Amino acid sequence: MLHSWDSKYRRSNVQIMAEILIASRTREMGSTQISVSVNIGSQQIQRYLKYLLELRLLDVKVNGKNKISYQTTEKGEILLKQVESVKELLKAPL
Repeated sequence: MLHSWDSKYRRSNVQIMAEILIASRTREMGSTQISVSVNIGSQQIQRYLKYLLELRLLDVKVNGKNKISYQTTEKGEILLKQVESVKELLKAPL
C-alpha cells in the first residue's frame, strides 16, 4: 500500500481515488498494476478509473501494441494537493 492508512477502518472513496492518482502520478500504469498497487479488485478499479477519467483527473494512453495505461493529469495533481491540505488541517491519517 502506498500510504499508512489506518487498517482498522475501511478506506473511503476519496482515499482510494487518491491512492490511484498517487500510483499513476510518476509513470503510466495499466489497470492491473494500479489494482495491485492500491489493493482493490478488477471490477472496482474499472469503476474508479472510469470516474477519474470522466473528471479528467486521469489520462488514458494507448501505445503501439494497444496496451492501455493511465497517468495522473495536472488536474489530478491539484486534487492530490488539496487532499493533502485537508489531511493536514484535520491532523488525522487519511
